[in-house]
Amino acid sequence: MSAPALAGRRLALIRIAMISGVAVFLFLVWALRRRGDMAPASPELWTAMRALLLISGIAVLGVAVFVRSRLASWSRDARGTAAILTWAVGEFAGLAGGMYLLTTGDQRGLLHAILAMGVAFIAAPVPRD
Repeated sequence: MSAPALAGRRLALIRIAMISGVAVFLFLVWALRRRGDMAPASPELWTAMRALLLISGIAVLGVAVFVRSRLASWSRDARGTAAILTWAVGEFAGLAGGMYLLTTGDQRGLLHAILAMGVAFIAAPVPRD
């Protein structure tokens, strides 16, 4: 197997691991919240969690736009590094959405997690060449 193909496989495995970890976390949070035995969040916590969602959403959009606009001009190694960093920001947003759902019970956290991770993973695909 050639070095670029091996590097592409490694990046694909990293991507799968990131998605899987957040997916398991989101499923567990969703299952815990469905039980309904968690105390409601305080107004201060709601405010903090909304700020976290806003920050993570802006971070994902900013990184995705920046990376996507420059991806074609970078070397293969730089594209791989940029992809991992973009995915990490998407993972952060996914975990933030899960924390929002866990602490507030608001299902919009789950939607935020899925959309933010989708944007990050679409904006920075696994380099193929």
